Amino acid sequence: MKPIFDFFLKTCILAILFWLSLALTGLAKEVDSLSVFYAWLISVLNASAGYLLYEYAYHKDNREFYKIVLGGHAARALCVLIGIATLMLTKSVVRVEFVLSFVALYFMHLILEILAYQKKNQFEKRSSS
Repeated sequence: MKPIFDFFLKTCILAILFWLSLALTGLAKEVDSLSVFYAWLISVLNASAGYLLYEYAYHKDNREFYKIVLGGHAARALCVLIGIATLMLTKSVVRVEFVLSFVALYFMHLILEILAYQKKNQFEKRSSS
């Protein structure tokens, strides 16, 4: 399976498990689901953009690769901060629930993103030999 499809498949499975666990444990009734949804959405979009930038930059020379990946990381961080600031300033979310959900989801998606990078490297090494 191509690494990009593997990444998005794992992202979907993680999302389904996350929302099912919220629903089955009864936490969905106790927390502001909209705050958790916004945290999930920002985290998924951030991880997806990171992986797509990595895919795009993979076959570039080192200078271009680092420019795309590190520049993309800075742009993603800025977009995340703007999104969080917008949600908090407009009082669209319950802050504590949003922040806790975002931090947890961010780290889960970060691990998934790193594993996808490793899978891509292994896939490319097998294809080239």
